[in-house]
This record gives sequence, C-alpha cells and structure tokens, in this order.
Amino acid sequence: DMLLDVIDGNGAHKTVCAQSQGTPTDRSGTVAAANVSQQLLGTNTLRSGWFVQNTTLNTIISVNEIGNPATSAGAVLLKYGDVFPPPGYPVTTGAVNIASGTAGATFTAREF
Repeated sequence: DMLLDVIDGNGAHKTVCAQSQGTPTDRSGTVAAANVSQQLLGTNTLRSGWFVQNTTLNTIISVNEIGNPATSAGAVLLKYGDVFPPPGYPVTTGAVNIASGTAGATFTAREF
C-alpha cells in the first residue's frame, strides 16, 4: 500500500491509502550465523511493502522491522510458515534485520 496526499473538493489535504503496483524484488536467503543479527532489507524510503516467511522446520526466526538487531528485545518471532508483517501493518522504510539460533535457516522475502 502507498500513502498519497490528495486535495478534496474543499481544498483540504487528505491522506489516502492506495494499493501499489510494484515489481517485487526477491530478498530470500539464509541466516549466515547462529544468534547473529543480519540485515534483511536496507533503508528504502521508496518501499511500498515487504514480507518475510520462515521456511525452516523446527526453527524460530526473529525479525526486527524498526532498525534494531533481530537478537534484541522486541523482535518478532516467526515459527515455520509464519509471515510478517500481517496485512494492514504499517510499511516500514528503515532497515529490517533477521536472526535465528540456527545457521543456515531459510526464509522467503520480498520487497516492493
């Protein structure tokens, strides 16, 4: 989704949310080292959406979408098959970090 500033019939500014039409970029990969945060997505002020899914059985992947290490408090924990962020979640444009207790844990990710 994308936030747009529009002017209504009375000349007042309004912010509306519109579905974007971007080509997704594959950001899938593996966690390089156990218990070490790594960058999944760099800062991108043009980002209109993103998601990550844990694709490793019996492994938790942690994600931090506010620029902090994924090993820190406040990281979102994803079990096998879980997807983050959920529909309707605000699109963050800062760095997104990922970690796991298992080196080689796999994930599917897209940025658009």
